[in-house]
Amino acid sequence: MTGNVEIDFDPSKIADAGDVADNRNGVKVFGEVNRPGSFSHRKSMDIVDLLMRAGGVTRHAGIEQIRVITQGTPILFNLTQYLDTGDETLLPLIMPGATIFIPPQEDEIKTGGNRVYVMGAVARPGAFQGKEGTTLMDILANAGGPTRFSESRQIRIIKTNGNIIPFNLIGYMEGTIPSSLPNITPGDAVFIPEKSNINDKKSQWIHQASEKSIYIFGQVGSPGRYVFTDTMHFLDILSAADGPTGNADIHNIRISHRNGKHARVSKLNLALYFETGDEYLLPPVKIGDTIYVPEKNRIWLDQSKESTIRVLDAVNKPGRYRFNNSMTLLDLLAEAGGPSSNAYVKKITVVNFSCCRDQARNFDLAEFSRTASFADLPVLRVGDTVYVPSKDESTLEKMRASLNDIFQITALSALLGFL
Repeated sequence: MTGNVEIDFDPSKIADAGDVADNRNGVKVFGEVNRPGSFSHRKSMDIVDLLMRAGGVTRHAGIEQIRVITQGTPILFNLTQYLDTGDETLLPLIMPGATIFIPPQEDEIKTGGNRVYVMGAVARPGAFQGKEGTTLMDILANAGGPTRFSESRQIRIIKTNGNIIPFNLIGYMEGTIPSSLPNITPGDAVFIPEKSNINDKKSQWIHQASEKSIYIFGQVGSPGRYVFTDTMHFLDILSAADGPTGNADIHNIRISHRNGKHARVSKLNLALYFETGDEYLLPPVKIGDTIYVPEKNRIWLDQSKESTIRVLDAVNKPGRYRFNNSMTLLDLLAEAGGPSSNAYVKKITVVNFSCCRDQARNFDLAEFSRTASFADLPVLRVGDTVYVPSKDESTLEKMRASLNDIFQITALSALLGFL
């Protein structure tokens, strides 16, 4: 057993913030190192590189009993032997997702060192006192307990002899499995993994590589970043995000495609797809794309004048309204709450927007209600304006007002002449 052995390392090689792993392929380094954590995996890296990134081993490290754990299988590594011989065949292969655990020296344990290491999805990972009689519950409590993103059914206790003991904390607490608390001894390491379900994105997105992700925002059940592959399509990602909410405008979904030389945006009418089942309506989506599901009742400032029709004056809800070619003026008036009680429906004006000049046309809604001649309905396009005047603005009303004024003046003159 070598006493207080430490690795000499170049501080310039220690990991900076960009070295920390941002995906599940990162390599975790725990135990007797100065800066435990998860680090990005790189080709041709070895265990010495990782130990340097973790700040080197401490004076308490048992470097003759280092464990490299890959896919649940521990491999013992004697760093002292490698440093003495320089034999690179002794270096263990470091795979993506591996865990490296550096235990304390055996002499440290025998002479009173009683630390237990807690790592993974707990509130405060670190080294804690593991005195005689300390239980797993004590250790987890000292670490602040598992987080809400922890997979507490798959806890692993890594013993000082290299054995791994699985433990189902949820099953133990619910009494659904016959189990007792595992024995905890000084030098042990307790590892609580994070959930890995694709739908549990909140627990994994920071560990997920952006080059494998697709983004979905707006009115969906669970907006965020999701793992995406070439075998998946639009409905897969929409389902993973728990689908559109009740307030979603599924007629105007936007997809921003960022995987080409130039960004482009495509539009999807998902309601039409549900009505027709036409697969050609679904746009192809790829890794890096962004899907936006807008809200139905967006404020009018969010809608361009080229994509809406304005309805003004004597209607119950004047404003901007989205419009498509399947709608008519009647649909638009109904959307605007219908003409108000003071509306002069005999002379509704439709101003058609065009490239060259605007053209106005009058429409008699009262006459249409008698004839039901749909051929008389004016053609509407996005960008047009519909103006419903009030009765005060009609010619007949103005004539009545003028006659009333003349009558009042005549009556007043007669009264003055009598006096």
